[in-house]
Amino acid sequence: MRDKKVLVGAIAIVVILILVIFAAMFSATPDEPEPEGGVFGDTSGTRTDGDVVDLDVDGERNLEDMQYAGEEGTDEAPMLRALFDGPVAGAVAMEADGTQVARFVARETGHIHETPLTTVKESTTKRTDTILRIGKADWASDGEHVVLRRLGNEALSVYSYVSPVSSDGEGHHLPDNILTLAVSPAGDKVFYLVAAESGGSVGYVETLSAETRTEVFTSPLKSYTATWHHEDEVLLYTKPSSLALGYVWILNPNTGAVERILGNLYALAALGNKDGSRIAYSLQENSNDIISLRVVDTESGEVAQLPKQTIIEKCAWGTVATTTLYCAFPSNIITRGYLESWYYGTLKSNDVLWQVDVDTLSIRRVLDPIELTTDAFDIVDLHVSPQEDFILFRTKQDDILWAARIPDDLLPRN
Repeated sequence: MRDKKVLVGAIAIVVILILVIFAAMFSATPDEPEPEGGVFGDTSGTRTDGDVVDLDVDGERNLEDMQYAGEEGTDEAPMLRALFDGPVAGAVAMEADGTQVARFVARETGHIHETPLTTVKESTTKRTDTILRIGKADWASDGEHVVLRRLGNEALSVYSYVSPVSSDGEGHHLPDNILTLAVSPAGDKVFYLVAAESGGSVGYVETLSAETRTEVFTSPLKSYTATWHHEDEVLLYTKPSSLALGYVWILNPNTGAVERILGNLYALAALGNKDGSRIAYSLQENSNDIISLRVVDTESGEVAQLPKQTIIEKCAWGTVATTTLYCAFPSNIITRGYLESWYYGTLKSNDVLWQVDVDTLSIRRVLDPIELTTDAFDIVDLHVSPQEDFILFRTKQDDILWAARIPDDLLPRN
């Protein structure tokens, strides 16, 4: 009997060793050069997967209750304020009639509203066509058109509709079930991917006026995200995952030429600046599983490691200074478990807004929402105003649209 127990124990040990070896084989990641200075040094014993915080607010609030640090007795915009009292599907910061405004789409009705950024005044309604079940609104930079994406009645299809802001303008439909979509910096065209009949995907550039549609891209893959921040460059990257290697390509929408610029990195996502000279990207470090942020100079190939961490979905480039990046950085160090948990909504961040000069790596705080509101903000969908003095963003938990005023000492000096 004793010999039988020994034999069973030995077999169990061998099985465990085999499982450990297989786990090590499948979790191994390729070698990757790190920028000068290493990656955050030794963080053992201090890593956490972001802040899990209660973001529910007791009771109902109105817009007057959501104006923070403004000067009493004036209509000057406060440091932080909500622009609408309901969920917003998407917004743009723009200039209209000589002033900076935010235009946005109310998620519940599809109505288009506009409110000034520099002063506290009631929103005006620009268009009242009711379109229900809107999931996302992608704006042209001039605010004259918006692409509305909504679920079908059975939630089996996604419909996309180009809506002009002018009440007498006529919109048109894009193909159903678009995989990813990005509006050009000039605001006159849109790039989108749809599934190909033979598998994979096909990319088109279409004018927002629906005058032309041109095929510019084909791929055996479907799982892309597209961003378009420079007229001749569309960034395409595979959906970021802590469990799969990611890649980033530059697509020329005029010629169809494609160049791979980043790859073999976990949790990879990217965002280019307006002149195409810098690309910021987030990734999962091989050495310690930390999610970090880097910037690559597209001309020299030099890579800079930013001193704080976030995912690229929480960043936006400046509109005046091409080397200024604005990001919402979670309060705690974020690691491998953060990305998927954040996407699935099981983990929420407690974010602070920062300004980063990607050349000097200097970093300065713009605003900490919890100091003004006592609420933790999980910040997404950042947009910088044309004069780079306001940042629009939504809070992920409720899609409320906020405007944060950039302090005077952080404004661009040109």
